[in-house]
Amino acid sequence: MDLGRFDHAMEVLDRDQSASAREVRADVLWKQQKWAEVAQQYEGRLGDRYKTAGTPLSPSEEGWLIRAGVGYSLSNNRAALTRLQGQYSPFIAGARSANAMRVALDDSLSGVAGTSDFAGLTAGADTFVGWVTAAKQDFRKETGGDRPATPAR
Repeated sequence: MDLGRFDHAMEVLDRDQSASAREVRADVLWKQQKWAEVAQQYEGRLGDRYKTAGTPLSPSEEGWLIRAGVGYSLSNNRAALTRLQGQYSPFIAGARSANAMRVALDDSLSGVAGTSDFAGLTAGADTFVGWVTAAKQDFRKETGGDRPATPAR
C-alpha cells in the first residue's frame, strides 16, 4: 500500500478478515477514493457499537465513524448518512472530536461537499488536520493547557 500498489495490496489481503487486514483494506480504499466502499468498511469496523451509547467512543472508533460519514457524503449516499447520524448522534456530546463528528454526519453536506472540500480537511496527511486542530484547541481550553509556556531558564 505504501508503494501505491493498491490492487496488489488488495490481492494480498484477499480473504483475510483480521482486524489489521480490515484496517489496511479500508486505508487502501480511502487512498483510492472509493468512497462508497470505504464508508461500508469503516462502518463495518464499528459493528453494533451504536447500541452502547453509554460508553464513549474510543479514538479509533471516532476516526472510523468520521471516515464512514465522509465516505457516505462523498458517495452521495444520503440514506446511509442519515442512518449513521441517527445511530451515532448520541455519542457526539461526549466525543473528543465532536466538531469533526458533527461535520462528518451532517447529511445536509451530502452532495454539496466535494472531494476537494474534504481533501482540504485531510491536508495531504490523510487525517482530519483541521478537525484535529480544533479538537486540540478545545482540549487545551478545557484543561487550561492554552496558557503560554513559561520560558526555560
